[in-house]
Amino acid sequence: MASVTHEALKLIVKKLDQILKLLKLGRRSVDREEEEKALNENDIFSRPNNPEHAFMLKRQSKLQSFIESVVTVGSGLFVALGVQLLVFPLYDIDVTLFQNIQIVCILTVTSIIRIYFVRRFFSKRI
Repeated sequence: MASVTHEALKLIVKKLDQILKLLKLGRRSVDREEEEKALNENDIFSRPNNPEHAFMLKRQSKLQSFIESVVTVGSGLFVALGVQLLVFPLYDIDVTLFQNIQIVCILTVTSIIRIYFVRRFFSKRI
């Protein structure tokens, strides 16, 4: 009688494991799990030593970080100036065009410095 109970418990545990596995998979089939596993094995981003994406692991030089910061922020300089020319009058902020350009330049330089240091920080961490 003990062996029958033992076998019954084994079957129950096995069935519970299957149920838990299905719950973890979000009720996906085993075939779907195997398909995803095969996709992950072929995915270049899931293999860290793949030479096809080695360029992503390369660190930027300080000059490259600075150039990226200038291009990123500099491209928004004219957009910021246009937005300020439209928004400031809505809030009754009276500034001349020259003052507006000065404000944009100050904010642009601040953004370049901020982005440069953030980029250098993450470049060291990767």
